[in-house]
Amino acid sequence: MVDGHHTICLVHAYAVARDMRGALSCVEEMKAEGIGLTIVTYSILISGFGKINDAQSADNLFKEAKTNLADLNGIIYSNIIHAHCAKDSVWINAITKP
Repeated sequence: MVDGHHTICLVHAYAVARDMRGALSCVEEMKAEGIGLTIVTYSILISGFGKINDAQSADNLFKEAKTNLADLNGIIYSNIIHAHCAKDSVWINAITKP
C-alpha cells in the first residue's frame, strides 16, 4: 500500500537529485494505487524538470495540472516560468548583459 505523503516526499527527493525518472516512477506508483496528484506534487515535478532544462516536460505537467486541479497557485506559476528561463538562459542573460 502506497502512502501519498511519503510518496510525495520520495518524489521531492528524486527531483532534488535531478532524477526525474525516479520521480515519475513514484508518480506512476501513486496513480496505480489511486492516489491523485496534488498541486504540491505537480509543483515538485515542474520544478524538477526545470532544473534539468526540460521545459517541454514541465509544460506537459503544467497543462495536466490546469486540467486536473480547480486552482493553481503562485508557486506552480513560478516553477513553470523558472523552467522556461532555465531552458533559454533568459535569467542569466538578463543579469549578465548590459
